[in-house]
Amino acid sequence: MLRAVAPNRTAWSYLFDLGPESRVLDLGCGTGGVACRLGQDHHVIAADKSPINAAFVKLRGEQENLAHFHSICADGVDIPIADAQLDLVCMIGSFEWMPTSWPNENPEAIHARVLSEVFRVLKPGGSLFLAIENRQYLGFALGVADPHARIRHVSYLDRDRANQLSLDLRSVPFLEYTYTRSEANTLLNNAGFANVDDYWLRPDYSTPNYIIPLNNEHIIKYFIEERLNPWDYQGGRSFVYKIFRMLPPREVAEHVEFFGFCARKPE
Repeated sequence: MLRAVAPNRTAWSYLFDLGPESRVLDLGCGTGGVACRLGQDHHVIAADKSPINAAFVKLRGEQENLAHFHSICADGVDIPIADAQLDLVCMIGSFEWMPTSWPNENPEAIHARVLSEVFRVLKPGGSLFLAIENRQYLGFALGVADPHARIRHVSYLDRDRANQLSLDLRSVPFLEYTYTRSEANTLLNNAGFANVDDYWLRPDYSTPNYIIPLNNEHIIKYFIEERLNPWDYQGGRSFVYKIFRMLPPREVAEHVEFFGFCARKPE
């Protein structure tokens, strides 16, 4: 419950130049933790493919007396908003789940369609904030189970082998694609986005206390040596902390757990 109302749910929003009239879409809003907090300061549309979630978030917005707040039931591949209407779109832990609505389609193709739709509804100069797990998180290589499929090592496999493993273990295809840093940048660039900035979100993307730029090795080095908390890496994750302390910052940047990508639509 505390996580649902935590003030740092939207700590990443300070990366963007938003004002009271800014129009924001939270795509895959879940139960509205991010959308309702953004709705205190901006015009917000909360969208979720679940009718139950959409109805819940609508009621939540009404109870919190959010003046410029709308909740809609919509899928990311077909956003019911006209072209060039929004200043910001955010997807916080929702992007990887979107292909599950299209089990007979290639997940990467679905992700490309979602990004194309996001690009369409953004104004020129508008921004996307995409928060997602890293396919090559060091913990996954050391045996931490993927949080989506709940299968060890699945994200490190090539897609065909990951799909077969998922079929063998849970009788459904592997659709919950996450990406490496370079793969995510390629997807964003192919959709038309430019000036993509990559961040490490700590301790996670839901309630980030730290937002570390991954293109600055000095900041990464300082954070690892002075701010990375070993108590956050208990049990099977303890080796992650030890290896992060040994790796050069440029390697740590490729193997962090949670990414935040800030991508901009050209003017």
